[in-house]
Amino acid sequence: MGAAVRAFLGLGSNLGDRLGALQSAVDLLAAVPGVRVVRSSRVYETEPVGPRQPDYLNAVVEVATVLSPRELLDACLEVERRLGRVRRERWGPRTIDVDVLTYGDREVDEPGLEVPHPRMHERGFVLAPLLELAADPMLPGGRRVATLRPGPGSLRGIRPFAPPLPAPAGRPGGGPGILGAMDVAVIGAGRVGIALAVLLARAGHHIVAVSGGDATRDRAERFLPGVPVTEAGDAARRADLVLLGVPDAAIAEAARAVAGAVRPGAWVAHLSGAQGLEPLRAAEDAGARILALHPLQTFPTVEAALDRMAGSAVAVTARDEEGSALGERIARDLGGRPFRMPEEDRALYHAGAVLASNDLIALMALAGDVLSAAGIDDALHAFLPLARASLENAAEMGPASALTGPVVRGDAATVERNLRALSERAPNAVAAYAVLARAAAALAAGAGRLDDAGREAVEEVLDRWAPP
Repeated sequence: MGAAVRAFLGLGSNLGDRLGALQSAVDLLAAVPGVRVVRSSRVYETEPVGPRQPDYLNAVVEVATVLSPRELLDACLEVERRLGRVRRERWGPRTIDVDVLTYGDREVDEPGLEVPHPRMHERGFVLAPLLELAADPMLPGGRRVATLRPGPGSLRGIRPFAPPLPAPAGRPGGGPGILGAMDVAVIGAGRVGIALAVLLARAGHHIVAVSGGDATRDRAERFLPGVPVTEAGDAARRADLVLLGVPDAAIAEAARAVAGAVRPGAWVAHLSGAQGLEPLRAAEDAGARILALHPLQTFPTVEAALDRMAGSAVAVTARDEEGSALGERIARDLGGRPFRMPEEDRALYHAGAVLASNDLIALMALAGDVLSAAGIDDALHAFLPLARASLENAAEMGPASALTGPVVRGDAATVERNLRALSERAPNAVAAYAVLARAAAALAAGAGRLDDAGREAVEEVLDRWAPP
């Protein structure tokens, strides 16, 4: 293995938690074997290039690497994949962008890889943070970055936004829970617990033991070979971090089970969305530090969890800043995008998650029943393309702009025909149709897409068929 090469990578994000995405990219890069994150520029907010879209956050990161240019590019693409990057249009919005800007003084021109980056001299959002590092790397032919001529207007619309992104070794806090690899035990190692253990192991943490029911041993042998399966207290005794992957009603009991064994100062976390920190009180009273982590994702199988975790939001609730920082680091190690959720808002947050996931499934089942009553075979697969397109439109345009159908048009006659047909052939769907139609009317009116007369006409029909 040769000497490390100094390289510079450009980071950008303009969707979701932009700053969190940049920090997640730094953390994931730091976990790549053969890559050491040296430092980061400040984070800049910049106006987009290309189609109309939100403003970007951009930064440049210096790394020392023994990877080849192609291997470094592959590592960058894997970071993008883990953070949910989807390429839909050239220069379009993205959750994360990780570009290889320079690689020592090498010049590379290969399919899919051109170094130095061919357009960096046209992009102020690259040049400003790169020059801020006082790096001025040598480019092929003896040129330096400082000699590049920025394109017309390329420095306009570039604003400092945040301090430099810390590398993992420089994150706030102390102890192995924040600065380095942790010994992790999973109690209640079902689908979610096993999947998160696998992801944490991939990020460099040590899974020291798992504990659970009869199916746990089979899952552990398949996904965590060599990891001991033991009782809860023994597993907790070995760990810096104890993850409780048990059902909501069993969290308090699990916390009591590990309270007498957990190391003083170790962390105990549960994975529930609805519960806050109170069910962990027994572990806290025994000297543990506590937090709650909830991936905002659905995991029907271990394989699905491993595939879907990348880029998923993760709610973090903790007692203090150190706990919040640790929760955010764990979330990023899982490939997720952390956000802080206050204890008092956790139940409301979970209600929103239920509407977005569980109730959506119930609505799809109800729609399938209605289409089946209309004589459509394999109703689910008949409407899935429509459902998928609607979700994609909402993600790209926002719910108010993506809304279509008779309500947003103020077409009260069609709404009445729908309700009459439902009352005759699928009466169990009348109430749900009316509730959702009222919500659609409020959404459309709030966005200025449905006038008062149209809303009144629609709601008059709804009141006749399903009084509020």
